[in-house]
Amino acid sequence: MSRRTRSAIWVSLAVLTCLVLTVGAFRVFNARRNARWNGPKLSSLATSVRTLSQAPRLADCPNPAGVALQAPFIVLSPSGSNANPGTVALPKKDLSSMVLATGTTYYYRGGTHSLGSGPSLGGPPGVSYISTGVHHVDQSNIKITAYPGETPVLAGGYHWLIFGGPGADNLTVEHLRFTGQRGGVLDNTNQYDPPGARGPTNITTRCLSFLNIGETTQNHAIYPAGDGTGTPTTGWLIEYNRFQGVSGGGVQAFHENSAHKVIVRRNEFIGNQHGVWLSRQSNDDWLIENNSFRENQIAIGVENYANVTPGAPSNIVVRKNVIDVPRGGIGLRVDSPNTSAVTASENSIYSNSGCPVVWDNLHPASPKPCLSSLSSWQATGQGRGDVWENPNSGPNG
Repeated sequence: MSRRTRSAIWVSLAVLTCLVLTVGAFRVFNARRNARWNGPKLSSLATSVRTLSQAPRLADCPNPAGVALQAPFIVLSPSGSNANPGTVALPKKDLSSMVLATGTTYYYRGGTHSLGSGPSLGGPPGVSYISTGVHHVDQSNIKITAYPGETPVLAGGYHWLIFGGPGADNLTVEHLRFTGQRGGVLDNTNQYDPPGARGPTNITTRCLSFLNIGETTQNHAIYPAGDGTGTPTTGWLIEYNRFQGVSGGGVQAFHENSAHKVIVRRNEFIGNQHGVWLSRQSNDDWLIENNSFRENQIAIGVENYANVTPGAPSNIVVRKNVIDVPRGGIGLRVDSPNTSAVTASENSIYSNSGCPVVWDNLHPASPKPCLSSLSSWQATGQGRGDVWENPNSGPNG
């Protein structure tokens, strides 16, 4: 081996050693820096918001093929007929002509199910009911879901399901996709029951997709409505759903005595008028956590019309959500005489010329003050553990 060759080898080894030492030092420095900062990295927050919001979390909602059907059951297919018995070989077409049966699972086959506009169960066009006072008694323990391994799309029509009263206890709706309904999709209301009727308990709505729902801001995807006369729905789980392009609220509780003990978690809200909106009194014990909000006019709102109804929603916990506030939008808005009823912490808020937080107890006074800095937010006693990126004053609420 020549002297020149040996020199070249030694130079190469020296350069390689320097590179290894440099990379190692950088990794040690980076690890120490991350150990000092345990929260989200601000520079990546906006990117993570958008990444979380780009696709429904169907991976968390497996519906594998080959799973045995749960008897008793009824099968619904776009090619079926309501004159059929509802078996796998002879499926029915839709829910509109039947009385839902206690303890039964209803399976929608894959494909597009066009929701008809004809009269249904004595109610408004295209609506199915589970309701004690007017239509059917004791319809508890009902599940409405997708056929194993298939993806049904329910398209068009007005409402899809209205339920209320104790007859709707233990209702589960999962693995369905809704698009183009002109009214709300899942409407929990006691207005079809006798005054004072007990609301249903233990409702589960999960792994659902809602796209372009409603004609006006009064139309909502999931609507714990109540009517102000009965007792509220108690125990409602809303998880792993995607709400996109809803003209009203993705989840909206408006009337008195709407819903207590509600969990809203791991959902995606994209481009809706409201993501989650609670209004009036007696919407108590709500947990809103680990959701992703993007491009909603108001991501989360809690309000009470003090000049209309006394009291306010109470014990509302808002935590660990990722909120991307668009230009002109609001991240969290609380207009209530009882702002102490809301506890907000550990949320990540990215504001793009919007208002991160409106926090005011002077409703209906206007305009609302925008809390444009994390320090002003935390001065209210809220925002423990929050991370904000690009906060600015934005518009008033």
